[in-house]
Amino acid sequence: MSLHDLEDNPAPDYPLRRKVAAVVVTALDVYATALGKHDLRLVDPLPALIPFYCSPDMGFELVTPHGEAPCSRRSIRP
Repeated sequence: MSLHDLEDNPAPDYPLRRKVAAVVVTALDVYATALGKHDLRLVDPLPALIPFYCSPDMGFELVTPHGEAPCSRRSIRP
């Protein structure tokens, strides 16, 4: 399961500010599990956000699968 675009709302009073990625990744985790997928991929992540995605909270790792473009990948927890 791949995610190509993810954007947070920059408004300082937005109630989900800095939580959108966690909500989206959790939803993708559930959907991908239902489809029998084995991992999630964030395709072409912004270099500045790779440390965030690869943090223990998000659980992704930077990989280059089979000569493809680098992505952040996380195994799905059934």
